[in-house]
Amino acid sequence: MNRINCSCIPLLYRKGIFCRMDKALVEHKLAQELDPLTPLHTAWLGGLYWIWGRYDEAIEETQKALELSSNSWHGLYVLGHIYAGMGRYEEAIAVFQKAAARYPNMRCLLGFAYAMAELRASPLLASWDQSPSSI
Repeated sequence: MNRINCSCIPLLYRKGIFCRMDKALVEHKLAQELDPLTPLHTAWLGGLYWIWGRYDEAIEETQKALELSSNSWHGLYVLGHIYAGMGRYEEAIAVFQKAAARYPNMRCLLGFAYAMAELRASPLLASWDQSPSSI
C-alpha cells in the first residue's frame, strides 16, 4: 500500500522529500491544523497521499479541500491527477473540465487526461473559443 508513485520521483527529488514521506505528511498535517480554513494545505496533503499510493486518503483530503473552496485550483489539480493515476479517466476529465472552466490556463490538464485515457483531443480542441497560443 505504501508504494511510491514512480512518475513523481523527479518532482520528489526537486522538492527534497524523497524517502522522507512520513515527515512530509506530519508537516502538512501540522500546516492543516494551524490553518484549517486554507484549502492549499489540505489539497497538498492529498497530493502526498497520492504520491505514496494511498489513494483513498488522497481523495478524501482533496475533497475536504474542495469543501473549503469548491474552486480551489489546488484541490482540482490534485484530485484530477489522483483520478488519472488510478485509471479513473472519466472522473479526471470531469475534474479538469471544471478546473479549465474556472482557470483557462489549466486547459492543458484536459489534454493530459485525454492522453492518459488514450482519447483523441478533438473534444478539447472543439471546446476552445480561441487558439491555445493566444492564452
